[in-house]
Amino acid sequence: MFERYTEKARRTIFFARKAAAEGGSREIGPGHVLIGIIGEAKGLLEGLGLDPTILREQLITRVRASEPSQLPLNADMPLNVACKRVLAWAAEEAERIGVPTVTPAHLLAGILRENDPLTADLLSAAKIDDIRARMAEARASARELRQTLIDMASLMPEANLQKAVDLLRPLADRTIRFDSSNGGASASPSDPGGAPPGSPGR
Repeated sequence: MFERYTEKARRTIFFARKAAAEGGSREIGPGHVLIGIIGEAKGLLEGLGLDPTILREQLITRVRASEPSQLPLNADMPLNVACKRVLAWAAEEAERIGVPTVTPAHLLAGILRENDPLTADLLSAAKIDDIRARMAEARASARELRQTLIDMASLMPEANLQKAVDLLRPLADRTIRFDSSNGGASASPSDPGGAPPGSPGR
C-alpha cells in the first residue's frame, strides 16, 4: 500500500499509528493522519493559515477514545473505513497532477475530500484548491529544474561551469523551498519502499 509514498508520507502514517495507539484507539482514522501531517509537514499547514500547535491540541482531545483499548503500542492496527478513503483520495490527487509519489500534501487533500466530522471544522480555513495550486506549482518547478539540468549539461563541453551553476541555483532554491514547506511536495523524486516502520499492514 505504501510503496508509492515518499519518506515523509510514510512517516506521516507511522506517526498517525502512534497517535492512535497513544489515544487508546483500536484503528487509525483521518484525525490521526492529520496529527501525522502536523508532525511531518507543519509548514504546509502554516502556509494554509492554520496553527499546527493549536490544531494538534484540538485533535488529540477529539481522537482520544472514550473507552481506551489495551493494545500494546507496537500492535498491528487497521485503518478505519474513512481513513482508507482518505488514502484512496490522496492517491487520486497524485495521479491527477501526474506524479508517481504520494506526499503529505496529497494526504491532506485526501482528508479535505473525505470531510470527516472530526477534522472538517478544524480545517475550514484550508481549501483544497489552495493545496492543489501549491502542488501544481511545485510540479512545475520540478519540470523547469529538469529542463535546466538538461541545458546545464549541454554547456559542459564548453567548460562554462559557472554559467551552468547560475542557471541552476534559483530553480534549485525554489524547489527546495516547496519541498520543505509542503512536506516533500510533488517535486520529490520517486521514493521506493514498502510500509513505514510500525505502520499498519498493507
